[in-house]
Amino acid sequence: RIQLYSDGSVSAVFTMASDGSPFSTRGTGYAHFDGSSWSDMPLSRLEDDRAGWCNVGVVNVGGTDVEFVVSHHASADPNAQSGGLFIIMNDGVGSNNWSIVEKLEVGENGPFWPRAVGSGSYIHIWTAANTSSSQRYEGIRRPNTYYRYDAANDTWLDEKVLMDGYNDSTVAFGWSDSYQMDVDGDNIAIVSGGSGQNLFLFKSEDNGENW
Repeated sequence: RIQLYSDGSVSAVFTMASDGSPFSTRGTGYAHFDGSSWSDMPLSRLEDDRAGWCNVGVVNVGGTDVEFVVSHHASADPNAQSGGLFIIMNDGVGSNNWSIVEKLEVGENGPFWPRAVGSGSYIHIWTAANTSSSQRYEGIRRPNTYYRYDAANDTWLDEKVLMDGYNDSTVAFGWSDSYQMDVDGDNIAIVSGGSGQNLFLFKSEDNGENW
């Protein structure tokens, strides 16, 4: 995933590992292009545990634009609990000074396969719930749910929200990685659906207060 800035600089994140299967060092790599050259290739992940499905974006904290990464936990042990979200932030665009600021249900069968965008100080996240096909949340097997995190105040504003119209009468089974998000100022858009499913478009014009 990439974040393109108006000055032509680019930040990129990608899933990487420094070992072979089962890739126990797997996690997020980060690189930045300042307009003339790229930063060095990273040798270690940003997370403190095995992870994947990284996203990169920018939020404003205390008047400074900082970058964030949202990824999911993914244990290499098939018998261990996986899932959950990492939120990792640096101290400025292009900085390699990263800190894990939040872990949500990491290693506790938390959500998987996030998409994330930033607006103001808010990080908006769309995920697939980590439930097997035999389990249900509000009547839906593995539904897609919404999260909103306020990076300026280190606070979850919304967690595991089912959007209006997304319910057990319109969705039987939520899909992983069958959705996309975009942001333009306070306008946030989410498109979610899959082959043979209803297609949903959710839009907020006030940074996630209303949809």
